[in-house]
Amino acid sequence: MTSGFFSSLKKHLKGSNFTHNKAVQADTDKLFQGQPEEFYSDGFEKFIECITSKEWETTWKNKV
Repeated sequence: MTSGFFSSLKKHLKGSNFTHNKAVQADTDKLFQGQPEEFYSDGFEKFIECITSKEWETTWKNKV
């Protein structure tokens, strides 16, 4: 579901060292502001597919 989101973030932050949380936030903002619109629309579609699946019903619905 969110593998594109987290894999992009992980790849972007790999090897980075931050001294303040604000620096992490600024760098993360920079990454996601530079993503094409498809990055978000594709991710949203995958999210909808996930929450409407049987796996969601049996695994996650009662834990959220």
